[in-house]
Amino acid sequence: METEETEETEETEEVGIPKYEETSIPEYLDFLIHEHESERSKKESFETRAGILLGLLGVLVVFVFEKIDFSVLMEKGITIPFILMVVSLTLFFTILILTMCFLSLVMAVKKHLVYDVGQIDVSNFSRNKTDELTDFLLAYKDIIVYFRNVNEKKAKFLNFSMWGVFALLCISSFIFILG
Repeated sequence: METEETEETEETEEVGIPKYEETSIPEYLDFLIHEHESERSKKESFETRAGILLGLLGVLVVFVFEKIDFSVLMEKGITIPFILMVVSLTLFFTILILTMCFLSLVMAVKKHLVYDVGQIDVSNFSRNKTDELTDFLLAYKDIIVYFRNVNEKKAKFLNFSMWGVFALLCISSFIFILG
């Protein structure tokens, strides 16, 4: 038994592949696991914030509709306050639609890149541990890069949405003053 282990070690050293214990694979694996969890939590955070903003938009729309009495506006005729109200409402609903589109892009459910577990079979168990883990780490790295790119896009959409909500708050304040 002991001779088999020394023969395997000698073969590994002859080929130039370092032993698993001599590599930095465990550290990279820990690092990639941490990064993967971090990217997943970012995604969840973006979706949570988008949900909160969506709720705020609903409340804001209800307040705007409660504040405006359309029958009184139509009776007064076309005046400067009437024109300002129409422009404000048009701007309000345009920004509302854009903001909701951006929020839906943040909350959209898409198929994510995952490790293909179908690749794992009995032949993998007989491969060199260093080679197998190296292939696994490279695949895992690609998954993390994919998540990072998706999260960067979602962060931009969320940022646009937050600016949209801020603009809607300003416009609705103006509408309350006019109304």
